[in-house]
Amino acid sequence: MWSFMSTQKNPSVFVRNGSDGIARVRRSKGTYAYLLESTTNEYESTRWPCNTMKVGSNLDSKGYGVATPPDSDLREKITFAVLKLREDGDLQKLETRWWFENSQCKDKNEEKLDSSQALTLENFAGIFYILIGGLVSSVITALMEFIYRTVFKHQRLNHALCP
Repeated sequence: MWSFMSTQKNPSVFVRNGSDGIARVRRSKGTYAYLLESTTNEYESTRWPCNTMKVGSNLDSKGYGVATPPDSDLREKITFAVLKLREDGDLQKLETRWWFENSQCKDKNEEKLDSSQALTLENFAGIFYILIGGLVSSVITALMEFIYRTVFKHQRLNHALCP
């Protein structure tokens, strides 16, 4: 990837900063892709003019941290507060509030929220169709084998009785 990117001179594939990269994606009409961290990508996808999107899954999963001096009394308090917020679902609620509810792309994000909610039969019905198809084909195969063996044994028995 680096060898290809470093040889592209006119225009260069590199940009000065994240804002320039996002602006270039928006101007490119689908001919330029920009790699950036997932949090910024998800946020920018909810900003006007609503013409960017995250493609695929995250390349890596990293969290954010809060720095404190090594012997600070705040370290444990902040750690436990963040864990409590995560366990109670408050961090997810805040993300939903600031990323999706305050989105400048309401229609696009409502579809995303609707599609990512609870699993329904429609979401994984294909798996059941495959399982039912496999079950039916195995029953048919077993039935054909039973008939074949019955006929074969019957013919062997008749052949043994009638010399």
